[in-house]
Amino acid sequence: MTQSKTDTKSILLTATGACLEWYEFSIFMYVTPMISRAFFPKQNHLIALLASFGLLAAGYFMRPIGGMIFGNMGDKWGRKKILIITTGLMMIPMLGTALLPTYHQWGVTAVILLLLLRMLQGLSVGGEYTSVLTMLLEQAPQKHRALTTSLASIVSGLGVVLSALVVTILTHFLGDQRMYAWGWRLPFALGFVLSACAYFSQLKLHESPYFKEAAKQKKITKTPIIHALKEHPRDIFYVFIMAGFLGIPCYLGLAFFSNYLITVFHMNKESVMQITTLCDLIYLPFIPLAAYISDKVGRKPILIVTTILFIVTAYPAFTLINSQNLIHALWGNSIILILYGCEVAIFVTMINELFPTEQRLSGMSTGYNVGNAIFGGTTPFVVTYFISHTGNHFAPAWYLA
Repeated sequence: MTQSKTDTKSILLTATGACLEWYEFSIFMYVTPMISRAFFPKQNHLIALLASFGLLAAGYFMRPIGGMIFGNMGDKWGRKKILIITTGLMMIPMLGTALLPTYHQWGVTAVILLLLLRMLQGLSVGGEYTSVLTMLLEQAPQKHRALTTSLASIVSGLGVVLSALVVTILTHFLGDQRMYAWGWRLPFALGFVLSACAYFSQLKLHESPYFKEAAKQKKITKTPIIHALKEHPRDIFYVFIMAGFLGIPCYLGLAFFSNYLITVFHMNKESVMQITTLCDLIYLPFIPLAAYISDKVGRKPILIVTTILFIVTAYPAFTLINSQNLIHALWGNSIILILYGCEVAIFVTMINELFPTEQRLSGMSTGYNVGNAIFGGTTPFVVTYFISHTGNHFAPAWYLA
């Protein structure tokens, strides 16, 4: 097999992990109203939704732990082993959620088990997504680094699209009553099957050439994360800030949006899922476009322009979303996601380039997962809390800006 074929094969197999992560995450978000009824039946709808978002946030607080553990292991043992381990671990919460008894059947025990499953999911994803980013960068041609690494963001978006399509199709054929009763379990069961296929496919991965070269030159240390913290604290802090900043529009647009329209404005679930899928399809082409341009003109210009536009467009975007008109909401959310797509395409490459090979996964995973956990994973919970306590439907816009 030639090197070019080997690289292409490894790049495509690596990217499947990012797709599955976002499929699972999005599924949980899209069926949150159903999960909240199954596991928090005695609460009013907004409090139950808040409790379900709390479970999501608990999983996110496990990500920094997973990022530090698996990041350190990935810089010692190689990227391939960590991708295989974390993909295998992701299978457990998918199957567990699909089979878990509800509150009516097991009471508080069911809620505790659901919490543990979300925590395990957070632990595994904490090492999985950043390993995907590092592996892609280290397999990429030098002149197309951003374009190749942005594949993680593209397939993540496809995972979101897939999850939205699955929920839309199931809702159409099963109807709301059966979806709330048991249909919400089916997407998780499908996710388990897809994860199993990805797990066995990733056994055929080729190790990163950068890591192999670092090992050959005996640059690998016993505690790479300690070296990263000592030698690159400013870079880790930069990754932390940027991951937190981008986490807010990401989870507003991809996670919060559909639940907001369904729970707060009581819009038709099937219609909301249809426009959610359209939003995902609209913003995805902007990721490779921005990445390609950054490979030509540099990373900084695009980051500066998109950051300014986030601040300027936050209020107009939520004016459209709050109009209770589906078409207006589609364009409002698309504005947020297009800007997010342009910026994240640069971000995933830039944060990898800050660190040397032997500390790359440790340093990048630590900053990325801590920032994402504190600001990104808590976004649905925080904005739902503000809306429920203030009654101000523009609270998400102020949080974004």
